[in-house]
Amino acid sequence: MKPNEDLALLYFGAFAPDTPEYRNAGSSTAGNLFQLSFLTALAKSGLPKPTLYSYFPVASFPHVRRLLFGSETARLGNGLSVRSIPHFNFGPLKILALGFFSFWLACLWGWRNRRSTHRVVLCYNLTAPPALPISVACKLLRMELVPFIGDIYVPGEVVRDTLLRRIEFRTQTRLIPKADGLLVANRAIVHDFAPGRESLLVEGGVMEEFIRRFEKRPRKVDGAFHVVFAGQLSVLNGVTMLLEAARLLDMPELRISILGGGEYASEVRKAVAQDPRLSYLGLVDHGRVLETYEQADLLVNLRRTDYRTHRYVFPSKVVECLATGRPLLTTRTGHVTEEFGDFVFTLEEESAEALAEAISRIAAMDPSSREKVGARARQYVRDNKTWEVHVGRLKTYLDEQVLSKRAA
Repeated sequence: MKPNEDLALLYFGAFAPDTPEYRNAGSSTAGNLFQLSFLTALAKSGLPKPTLYSYFPVASFPHVRRLLFGSETARLGNGLSVRSIPHFNFGPLKILALGFFSFWLACLWGWRNRRSTHRVVLCYNLTAPPALPISVACKLLRMELVPFIGDIYVPGEVVRDTLLRRIEFRTQTRLIPKADGLLVANRAIVHDFAPGRESLLVEGGVMEEFIRRFEKRPRKVDGAFHVVFAGQLSVLNGVTMLLEAARLLDMPELRISILGGGEYASEVRKAVAQDPRLSYLGLVDHGRVLETYEQADLLVNLRRTDYRTHRYVFPSKVVECLATGRPLLTTRTGHVTEEFGDFVFTLEEESAEALAEAISRIAAMDPSSREKVGARARQYVRDNKTWEVHVGRLKTYLDEQVLSKRAA
């Protein structure tokens, strides 16, 4: 790669500082952590310091009474600062405003950095802020657009089948093959929408210090078999299946901790009130999630696979769970079997009965055998999936697949 003065980086995302005032029903804990960790590794990589713009996620009016959000600057714990993108917090006006201001900010940044040989614009997903106006700005100023595509929702499945959602889906899929580079969470995104294109697979990661934390803190043995579920409380993530499986399990020593928020929070509370083996911690900060992981005998990822959208998403928490060294029981979501099959317990059938059987079978295993599976998973993540490793691969990818082609 050329000297840093020949490269400038701009990042558009949908994240905010990991502090209580920014947590709300419109934010994604996993998405926020993903971006903050990536940017932390990027800041340490030796690449130029990126300029950061972000849509601070918030639920739309009338769920939130505020209609207008201006621009503000927030400091991040990694030494970087981020400026929020102004927008109207109502219906289609929200996307239009985010698109207009993103286009304007990208153009201003491109002009200010016009002397740089390469100006790379990274963006997280293609929807908020919308990537189409950013793409237009990149074309006008001859900048390189490299989106990270973590999810694409097919209308009528996870999201409603509306005209707006159809336009959004069509716009995303048409933009993918036109990008200068592609970072994806699931290989099927490239296979279906940009066949033959070189891409970089980044389905999730952790910092190296995360792995060291769990190496130093072995699980406390208390006689219980502790299962931990952390994520959005939705049918998509299998929380209802977990509640039904708990009812089927005749295991007095079973303990199930559930963390997260979402549409099925009330169902979880009802189940907890009826079964003392269950506990609900609610929507908590990431530090509390990790404390709960430390006490786990088994982590679960129950992302459903019986829908087309399954091809275009991947739960980043899979990598985080594996990095803890705690055993993971997971559905066959995405490329989890192909990539991590030697380090996970796989749920072959997505039903409460099959889940109950799997939990019972894993609980009956010799604890040392479970721990060996977890230890192999942690070492694999250390070698291949830390953010430090990902950013190193990103530097090579940009140099070989993006910058060299633009120069040619």
